[in-house]
Amino acid sequence: MMKDKSLDNFCHIRDIFSKFNENNAKYYSVNEYVTMNEQLLKSRGRCQFLQFMPNKPGKYGLKLFALCDVKTFYTLKFEPYVGTQTDGQFKTSYDTLDIVMRLYESIYGSGRNIACYNWYTSVPLAEELLKK
Repeated sequence: MMKDKSLDNFCHIRDIFSKFNENNAKYYSVNEYVTMNEQLLKSRGRCQFLQFMPNKPGKYGLKLFALCDVKTFYTLKFEPYVGTQTDGQFKTSYDTLDIVMRLYESIYGSGRNIACYNWYTSVPLAEELLKK
């Protein structure tokens, strides 16, 4: 498979992250409560989408949006923040509503309760989740 960095900033490791998410959904049964949060995968390497988050212990690294089990702290699904990408297959919206809906899609209709802190919480999100 041809990897084109001009179309996808995350092309070199996207397959690994996708497989990880796929296996988590396949082999782990999440409890009734899940939460949305961001994590910083500490790194000082050379990468165009490294983030600086002064409130996190590592400060620099890959920013991940994660859906986690509240009781076990297990990460069920996550996606990286890779910055602005060109239009195409891998163009991603980082609006909080879109992030939550993409991560939550794997447990739609399962009766799980999702908790978010104020950065993710909005009236449009509540309305969208109520529809589901």
